[in-house]
This record gives sequence, structure tokens and C-alpha cells, in this order.
Amino acid sequence: MVHKPYCGGAKPTPEIAKGLDEALANTSFTVYKGSDLGNGTEAVLKFNTDEQGEVSFELEKGTYAVYANEKLMSTEALKAKFDFKDPRNYVFRDDKCFAMWKKTPNFTFQLTSDTLIRYMQNAKCWIGTVPCVDYVGKPAQ
Repeated sequence: MVHKPYCGGAKPTPEIAKGLDEALANTSFTVYKGSDLGNGTEAVLKFNTDEQGEVSFELEKGTYAVYANEKLMSTEALKAKFDFKDPRNYVFRDDKCFAMWKKTPNFTFQLTSDTLIRYMQNAKCWIGTVPCVDYVGKPAQ
């Protein structure tokens, strides 16, 4: 799931002001054995979520780290993915921010038996889920 905050506009109802949870649909992830990408860790599974943001797979018992595939792209390629209608309203943070974000797993988990994992990712207004991009334009009126 991805949580999208209320981003302005007409006065919201209390429910709308809380934001909206949507399926993290058609998103690609890679799973690594261990808690991070250190020590030459190799991918054990790649998957895409379906339209409902769901996926099912089997893994051996152990500790795993899951990364969105966009974290595995070069910083230049990731920046090129953004298609801003007015680039003056957006600022990329420095390469240190991208490096830190890219090396941090989206989540880790310990698998000891059949497990159901629910994952919630937070989005930013007009940006999405990459924390190293900031919207600096006018807020919605």
C-alpha cells in the first residue's frame, strides 16, 4: 500500500484530510537474503505487484531485505524518470541523499513460517515516494 497525504485544494472533510491509502500496484521489487546489500549479497527473488498491489511467493526461512527496483537504478537514470510539468517547482536533493535512500531497504523481514506481510509506503504531495525530491511550488489553493 502507499499512503498519499491530502495535498490541498478545497477544504477537506476530516476523512479526506487524513489522506488516502492506495494499492502499490505494478511496482517492481528485488529481495536479497540478509538485512542489507552489504558483503556481495545476491538477489534471491524479483517480483512485481499486481493491480491490487499484492504478490505471493515462497522463500526459505531467514532474514530478507526488500528494495524497490528504482533504488537499484543510477541516480542519473532515476532523476530522468521524473517528468515535471514545471521543473521550476521541484528540487533534487544532493547525491548523498540519493545514496542513503538507495542503500536503505524498503523493508526487512524475518521468515520463520508462513507469513503475511503488509507493507505501507508513504508518498509526498506531487512527488511520490522518492524522499530526495522536494516540491517547492505554491501549495494548492
